[in-house]
Amino acid sequence: MKTVTRISDLLVISLAKLRELIGTENTKDDIDILIETVAQKTGAANVLLTCGDCETTDIYFSSATHEKIGFKCTSRNKYSSESVATAIAANLSHGYRMAQAVYGGLEYIETCNTLAGKKCLKFFTYNIDIPLKHMLADENFKAHDLVSCPAADQIADPTITNDFYNYLSNHPAVKPSWERYINHDFVRQISENCLDPLKFKFYIEQDYAYLSDFCRIHMISGSKGPGLDEMEDELQVVEQIKGGLIMHKDRLRSYGIPPEKEAEYFSNLFRGPALQNYARYLKDVAARGNWKELVIATMPCLTGYVSAAIPYEGKVKAPKDSMYYEWMDVYYSPWVKDAKTKGKQTINKVATGCTNAEIERLVQIYAEVCELEAQFWDAALYLDTK
Repeated sequence: MKTVTRISDLLVISLAKLRELIGTENTKDDIDILIETVAQKTGAANVLLTCGDCETTDIYFSSATHEKIGFKCTSRNKYSSESVATAIAANLSHGYRMAQAVYGGLEYIETCNTLAGKKCLKFFTYNIDIPLKHMLADENFKAHDLVSCPAADQIADPTITNDFYNYLSNHPAVKPSWERYINHDFVRQISENCLDPLKFKFYIEQDYAYLSDFCRIHMISGSKGPGLDEMEDELQVVEQIKGGLIMHKDRLRSYGIPPEKEAEYFSNLFRGPALQNYARYLKDVAARGNWKELVIATMPCLTGYVSAAIPYEGKVKAPKDSMYYEWMDVYYSPWVKDAKTKGKQTINKVATGCTNAEIERLVQIYAEVCELEAQFWDAALYLDTK
């Protein structure tokens, strides 16, 4: 066994399996000593001892630093070490550090177990609070240790961070998705009044569900912010999103929803794959990312919509009393343009003092969200309405 484990980055082993191997019934008080002994005897760089049920706390141990991090198991369902290892490997493949990947993997398994018996929870909307509950339950979880980049990494070039918005928009990893997003034919067809009304209805339904999730994401962002100013900013954003939800309700009512069925209609909106992918991505960033990462993940929604609408300002062919004209006109209003300006300032603020590794991560997130935004419009534009 040691031949394999000494070259392993992480040994994941259940407490039950460990007891079976060493032939003893260790008490909870012995676990701290036990995990260090396992690390020494196997030569593993890192060890994760999983309880697999509510018996005790899962413990991550780093052989290099001798640091222990406890993760409280709150679900009542047992899970295997193999499942945890697979989830951790997936996180490592996305570039997360070991401690962060371990936390994310355990959080993923815990969330799956928590939701397993709750068939009434149909949508991601109602699931967004669960990761926070788990984080609050992890008494030894230190967010800064898990999400921050290594201290030895160099601070990024100020010429990048001082105008990070333009740097992002023109970055080779971002630009293809950004350009596809802000030049999307979905917006052109709305402007020229030639989009199939059923496709627009589908889009509004999806966006209504998305904005419901987006409110929660912004509240989480406020809770992760460095100060009260950031929390106040997020509260203002949520108020603006609530206004968007009201407008979407009015638009959908124009399609003839009976008043007596309205509550049922809005609580049972179909969620397409593009929406689910986007919602899951934001949920993952909210659960595992830091404040900077979450801010960057929410920005393409604001900056991209305004950028996509601006080329048609004063050129919208849809009748002024139409839903299409009203939708386009929102993005020409002073308050939306001001919001975009403030968003660009926030992006630049977030980048201040970032390390090179942090900048790379923020670029990756912005690029991925821009692509998710483009796919969101793809879903409506290419919807089969026949």
